[in-house]
Amino acid sequence: MLTVPEAAARAGRAPETIRRWIRSGKLPASKVGTQHVIDVNDLDAYMRGRAALAGEASIPYRAETAWDEQLDPLLERITTNPAILAGKPAIRGTRISVELILENLAAGWSLDDVLEAYPHITEEDVRACLAYARAVIGTETILPVRR
Repeated sequence: MLTVPEAAARAGRAPETIRRWIRSGKLPASKVGTQHVIDVNDLDAYMRGRAALAGEASIPYRAETAWDEQLDPLLERITTNPAILAGKPAIRGTRISVELILENLAAGWSLDDVLEAYPHITEEDVRACLAYARAVIGTETILPVRR
């Protein structure tokens, strides 16, 4: 169960946005004392549904493993916004897409090369791009195609 601020951080939205979704009945929540609490699965399902309707990239599913728990802080560095880079996943607070960083690394750039080319990002930002790619690929289902 997540509090509203925790759900907001996980969803990459403001706490007031989460409260508005709860008030409108779009996001199920329970009350504990005076606070709303949201089930993680409900939040993830709602965010995936919103992303699908808006054509945005869905948030990667965060499996309950120690390895994935270590990635959560990194994944919070990646954001999507339809108004920025046409909704491509990007490093929070920049217009540098995950795709660009991965493309540079695939082209043989070293970490130092990336940091030199983009001095306003950090090593953690580059690791976040790799973690995001891993999370997205980890949720992908491959279906065989008959020929």
